[in-house]
Amino acid sequence: MAERSDQRTRPADDAIEDPLDDATLGLDDEPATGTEPSPPPSSDTGDSGITGRLRTAVRAPFSALSSRLTAPVEGLFSLRAFLLLSVASVAGMLLAGMALPFGSIGGLLGVASVAFGTGLMSGRRRYVEVSASGALASGISWLFGNLVLTAVGPGVPLVAVGVGFGALAALLGHYFGRDLRAGLTGDV
Repeated sequence: MAERSDQRTRPADDAIEDPLDDATLGLDDEPATGTEPSPPPSSDTGDSGITGRLRTAVRAPFSALSSRLTAPVEGLFSLRAFLLLSVASVAGMLLAGMALPFGSIGGLLGVASVAFGTGLMSGRRRYVEVSASGALASGISWLFGNLVLTAVGPGVPLVAVGVGFGALAALLGHYFGRDLRAGLTGDV
């Protein structure tokens, strides 16, 4: 077999970066570029020298990880928005239930219209609050609508179905409201 003259050679060992060099562990005298210098070790805890630097170097990746994990969950649920949407969903359910002759379907249309209006007017996503308030309003409506059956026992699955339909109607209404808002406010 003939030798190939265009074979690639492996770079020398000194050209390969050592992932555990002194700069990444924070053991050198100067901080690595793009990072903040670590605070000086406190004298009252006895963290001086290499031990304090190692402890700081070990804690740094975990503190960044914990801040990244809590950031998406930080503004997920607003109690104020949930309470306001619950009152609005109950009012929408009652008004639509009185105006439309469809019974429970009219109430679900009322929940969906409140969620649609919320999606249309609000600049923030409120899927959790809207679905929880729609489920609560619909569950209460189906509970009182089937009170005798619920008290006897077989009405509990009906209330669960009402909760599911209320959450679904609210989610769909909010989604379509946000979609219309994006279409109205987006560039053409």
